[in-house]
Amino acid sequence: MTVSGQESSFLLQVVDLTARLDLDSSCLLSKVCIRARRGETIGIVGESGSGKTTLLRAILGMVEPGIKLSGRILFESVDLLTVGERRMEALRGSRIGYVPQDPLAALNPCLTVGDQVTEGIRLHRSNSRGRRFQHLLEIFRGYGLALGRQAERNEAAALLGEVGIIDPESRVSCYPHQFSGGMRQRAIIAGSTAARPVLVLADEPTTALDASVERHVLDLLRDRTLADRSALILVTHDLNVAAWYCNYVYVMFQGRIVEHGDVDELFSGARHPYTRELLSATPGVPALPDWDLTEDVDVAAGPLPTGQGCPYRSRCERRVDVCSQEFPQATGSVRKTQVHCFNPVTGGK
Repeated sequence: MTVSGQESSFLLQVVDLTARLDLDSSCLLSKVCIRARRGETIGIVGESGSGKTTLLRAILGMVEPGIKLSGRILFESVDLLTVGERRMEALRGSRIGYVPQDPLAALNPCLTVGDQVTEGIRLHRSNSRGRRFQHLLEIFRGYGLALGRQAERNEAAALLGEVGIIDPESRVSCYPHQFSGGMRQRAIIAGSTAARPVLVLADEPTTALDASVERHVLDLLRDRTLADRSALILVTHDLNVAAWYCNYVYVMFQGRIVEHGDVDELFSGARHPYTRELLSATPGVPALPDWDLTEDVDVAAGPLPTGQGCPYRSRCERRVDVCSQEFPQATGSVRKTQVHCFNPVTGGK
C-alpha cells in the first residue's frame, strides 16, 4: 500500500498501531501514532512495560509469535504491515537499522565481532537473486576469506573506530565474550548503522556505557542522522538524554501515547500528570512552574487499570469520573504539544 499527499512528507508514520495477544486479546499497544521526518531525532520515553520496545519491534516486523498487529506503519510511503517477510528482510539493516537493548543476546558468541559488524553490509551490498547463496558461500569459506578478507577487516576496524573502540584493528578478531558490556554495545551500534540506513531505531542504546562514552555514541548517532538526512527514533529512560538530543518526544504509558510534542515545549510546560511525574523524578530537568504533585501522592499506588478508560487513572490525583469510561482524545496543536487527558494541567497548575 502506498500513500500520497501530506503523509508522504514523513519518512515514517505509525497510524493507530494496535498490538494484541492472540491468546487472551490482551492489548500491548493501543492506537499508537508517531511520525518522523528526515533529519529528526524522535524520543520515546516512559517507564518499563509501557510498550516502547514492542513499538520498535512492530516497526521492524519482529514481534513475538502470537501478537497480532493492526493499523498502519508507513515507511517511505509503503505500509510495512502489508509487505511480505522477504521485503522486510531486505529493509532490515539496509534501510532500517536497529540497536537492541541487550548486546550480549544480539551478538553471536561463535563469530568474531568484526564479522558481525560487517554482516549487514555483506547481506545488502548485492541485490542479485543469488545473494542468499553468496552469503552461505561466505559462511562456508570463513566469512569472506576468499572474497577480500583484508578489505573486510579494514572496513570492520573503521566502523569500530567510529564508535570509540580503542585499537580497532586488533579488536576485529575478538569474540563477544572478550569485549566488555560497553564495547559490545558500541559494536552493535557500529553494525546497525554500517549500511547507513535512513531510519535507525535505537532501544536504550547507551544502557551499558559510562557517561563519557554515552555522549560520544549519542553524538555519533545524532551527527549521522543530520549528515545522512535520516531519522533516529531513540527509546530512553533518561529524560535528560531526550531533552538534549531529541527534537520531538512521545510519552508512553501502558501501551498508549499520553502526551507528545516539541521537546522544549513539552519539558517546559508538560500538561499530562504522568509526564510531570517523570520530570519530577529526573535530576537535572528544571522544575515546572507551580508544581502540582503533593507529598502524599503515591506514584506506584493501586493496580494498573485494564479495559477502557485512561490507564493512568489509579495513580492520578487529577482523575475525574469520565477517566474510567474512555481514553481521551488528543488536545493541543498538531506539531507543538498534544495531551490525552480530560483534566490536564493548565497554566502551570
